[in-house]
Amino acid sequence: MNKVLKLAAVVMAAACMTTACNNDKTSNINILSTNPEGRQVVEGDLVYGEVSMKFNDQDLSNNLGHPSLLFQVTKPQYEGDLNDCLMQLHAGDHAVITVEADSMAKYYGPRMLPPTYVADQGMKMTFDITITQLKSMDDMMREMDSLRISEPARLDAYIEENGITAKPTEEGLFVIVNKKGNGPKVANGKSVKMHYTGRLLDGTIFDSSIENGREPLSYVVGQMGLIPGWQKAVDGMPEGTELTAIFPSALGYGANGSPDGSIAPFSPLRFDITIVEVK
Repeated sequence: MNKVLKLAAVVMAAACMTTACNNDKTSNINILSTNPEGRQVVEGDLVYGEVSMKFNDQDLSNNLGHPSLLFQVTKPQYEGDLNDCLMQLHAGDHAVITVEADSMAKYYGPRMLPPTYVADQGMKMTFDITITQLKSMDDMMREMDSLRISEPARLDAYIEENGITAKPTEEGLFVIVNKKGNGPKVANGKSVKMHYTGRLLDGTIFDSSIENGREPLSYVVGQMGLIPGWQKAVDGMPEGTELTAIFPSALGYGANGSPDGSIAPFSPLRFDITIVEVK
């Protein structure tokens, strides 16, 4: 998981500070808290943190509670665009950035906006953002290289520390069958239901179908884009089987990590899976 640098934020005692990103006020920043000692955002930075996005009053998406890579800051296309506004912030700041949708459509194209966008109606995109960390591309490349180089040793250490004696496949997949079922076997085209818990090697749970009374994952084999490690681990296993699958990032989320940032690049994974139904 991304190691998020926790920067102390100095909450302003006065009312929230609002500044226009440009003279014609096609956007503005409402700074809710600021970290004056944090580095200021510059062009090329990778911005990590939490964001909640809205289009007018419509909630679009958020990653609250899961800080991750949000943006790479590029050269502003016009004075007051999102990149321009971001470059007025610092690591540790919490701000609400409001950008006129018409300006975004003009410079980036209307396809960048939700389908409910209508021109010349004063619509706005709002980004409620907390910046937790800034990285340069050089920083990112060094970090990625370190994770790539260290991955085999991290996986080997986990296998040894946990006394795992199962032999890996040529691709590095370990499958430990904790309970062998005797029902129909998982195969291409079969409808299956499975309970699962996914963990990083440090034990952090990043997803589970067991939490909060969720239903088992239901899918048709071969028709759902599951990561290769999962697919290979359950292939040919009978209904009722309980297994543990451990595999390198090449069979997981690879060099990119997961889209929500909960799984860092080059992260080996562990899944505990129960095959509930095969038909």
